[in-house]
Amino acid sequence: MSMFYKIRKSGFTLVELLIAMAVGAVIMTALYVTLSLTSRTSGSTDRRVITMQDARAVLDLMAMEIRMASLNMLPGNTPSIWNGNMVGACAGIALSPTNKGILINAGTAASRIGVAMDLPNAATNIPSGSIGNEPNEYIVYTYDTVNNIIQRNTNCGGNTTILGGIPPAGVASTVVRNQAAGVSLFRYFDRNNVEILPANLPANTGNIRRIMITIVADNAQADPGAAVPRRMIYSTNVIVRNHVLSP
Repeated sequence: MSMFYKIRKSGFTLVELLIAMAVGAVIMTALYVTLSLTSRTSGSTDRRVITMQDARAVLDLMAMEIRMASLNMLPGNTPSIWNGNMVGACAGIALSPTNKGILINAGTAASRIGVAMDLPNAATNIPSGSIGNEPNEYIVYTYDTVNNIIQRNTNCGGNTTILGGIPPAGVASTVVRNQAAGVSLFRYFDRNNVEILPANLPANTGNIRRIMITIVADNAQADPGAAVPRRMIYSTNVIVRNHVLSP
């Protein structure tokens, strides 16, 4: 009993206290570093997820609408349905019934495409007979290389940004970087899977069988771990069957 009393009475030495404080400081530092890395990783993951969701949603929309090019809703339609409003120019693309539903300018084929289709009239459920008489019958997609955005124009109603742009500080978003990466938004291929170069368009528009759409996207804010924006590439291929089959 007396020995136990002596040990309790003696307490901790200064050296023991210093060692305990040092060990505690090391543990606290390790916890802080771990929490900091976890927070950075979480923020980086959030940015990547937002960029992925933004880019994939736009890519899917573009693929769906470009796939509808030259759609004829009824059998026996004649080429005359491609006349109507398809004259002049809209959103930087010359309208021409000769090329039916895929409209391209040689100088901007890599960054701009127009698609036309004849959709059913809501009241009669039959084609309207003139391109542009129903919503979304004429659509132009444009990659603005100055502002790093992708725009969508329906029935010559003005451009709407659907992806990109620099958001307010602290707001996670996506910036389109195709130009910086040297990657075309649109590439065109014939039935033999040979690429049709922009210089050979629109003269060979009728030979297009596949369109590759590629979006190069950066996070708007720098990644905490790398101090630079994360860059991701998303791509899909569109088989324009209706463009081939329509009269």
